[in-house]
Amino acid sequence: MDGVRHKGTIGSSPNMPLPVFDKLFREKMLEIETGQILRGQDLTVNELIDDHVLPEMEGRNRDIKGFKRRLKRIRKAFGKRKVSSLTHYELNLFLNKLAGACKGSTVNRYHSALSRIFATAIRLNICRDNPCKNILRRSEPPARQRVLSDAEIHHFIEKALSLDSFQSLSLLVALFSGWRIGNVISITRDMLDADFTVITFPETKNGNSYSVLLNGPTRQMLMKCAGRSWNQFLFPSAIKDGHHIAYPRETYQIIRAYVAEKTGIDKHWTIHDLRRTHSSRQLKLTGDIRLVQQTLFHSSTSVTERYCYHEDTRLAEASEATVQSLLGDHSKSFLQQEDSNAA
Repeated sequence: MDGVRHKGTIGSSPNMPLPVFDKLFREKMLEIETGQILRGQDLTVNELIDDHVLPEMEGRNRDIKGFKRRLKRIRKAFGKRKVSSLTHYELNLFLNKLAGACKGSTVNRYHSALSRIFATAIRLNICRDNPCKNILRRSEPPARQRVLSDAEIHHFIEKALSLDSFQSLSLLVALFSGWRIGNVISITRDMLDADFTVITFPETKNGNSYSVLLNGPTRQMLMKCAGRSWNQFLFPSAIKDGHHIAYPRETYQIIRAYVAEKTGIDKHWTIHDLRRTHSSRQLKLTGDIRLVQQTLFHSSTSVTERYCYHEDTRLAEASEATVQSLLGDHSKSFLQQEDSNAA
């Protein structure tokens, strides 16, 4: 058309009915005739992000704060460039430079952000291939397995209750519920039903909303905070009017120091490890990974498996039961051998 050749795939025969093919063909021709195809090829990275990527993600009700933070660096590097002009080499070089200053897991998140941008571009016929394809992902450290011991939990609860502040109570709710601390401190009155038995989170990290029946201690903490709060948030800020409290780092540090003093355990743990502690204990008690997945608002059990694990004693018991099943009639002879070695 006008000396320009346009190439693309609309469907496959005989799977696509002719009326559907005709409709899609006419839509494609209209895009070419009105210049939409050519305008798309001139689109910059900033324009693609602002006009398509972000609106689509926000439209699906996703928590994209982290994604937006990563976009700042991507915009700085490529924002004014045409999407169709970026190459595999340039993106690989960008990620390699990041690897010199960031952890492998952080670099992988930038990799995913770039892939999402170009997946959108492909869908809009701005480019044909994703230049992120075949870029190697960085190795990541093994998932954290830090959970609080019974003694640590005891003194954590003890100190949090004695402080009796919005900050300390938010940390208790995080432990009792398994929710992210960001979800806890941003709870508003309208998220709870009249008798504080059900809470509805309209937006979580995976983009879905969840309604949850509250357990007794969590309900008690939330009712206590609601009775004290002076604005719509259950954990109101005394510094910024109409806002919720900030991330309770100082209170967490006070409680962590107290727990270490009382238990003699100085192995580091974070606020997020309260979530890991809750989920690991729930998995131990129920053995149901899908139940834990729902508690943590995860999109899949593969994500949940990175948060919680069976304690070593359970693994040892499972291993012992397995090998005894394998031994069958030979188990007695192995027991006798063990007794003779002990003697």
